[in-house]
Amino acid sequence: MELGAGTGMFATAIAERLPDSEVYAVDISQEMIDWMREHLQDDVRERVTPILAEARSLPLSDDSVDLVTMIDVHHEFDDPHAALHEARRVLRAGGTVLIADWKPEPMPKGPPVEHRVSEETIRNDLTLAGLVDVTTHPGLPFHTLVTALKG
Repeated sequence: MELGAGTGMFATAIAERLPDSEVYAVDISQEMIDWMREHLQDDVRERVTPILAEARSLPLSDDSVDLVTMIDVHHEFDDPHAALHEARRVLRAGGTVLIADWKPEPMPKGPPVEHRVSEETIRNDLTLAGLVDVTTHPGLPFHTLVTALKG
């Protein structure tokens, strides 16, 4: 599941690389959901399901997904704790949350620095949501990448 999917770029990439997968592309914007429905590539159209929903209230069953990705959206959440608790709810045991968000430092792209969140904040938010094995993956020039598991 891609949470904050926008155009569904990452949901599509996941579906392309995992041909036996079903991928949910969740966004709060009806405009983005409509765009995805109109523009999804034929080879993934049957396996990528656009869903209109808020991060804190996902219309998915408990323990129903293996992976939740959040790319460049953590800093946008009004209530990141509710979003991560909900992500944990829909994850199966052993499932992964992956957060990639803009580093809180000046750079030529991305949102204003004051709107970004630190690695420490992301890690703490994941821990407070009850996720375990919180791990930072260094190496991205513009983003902090953190993963965590549902125990």
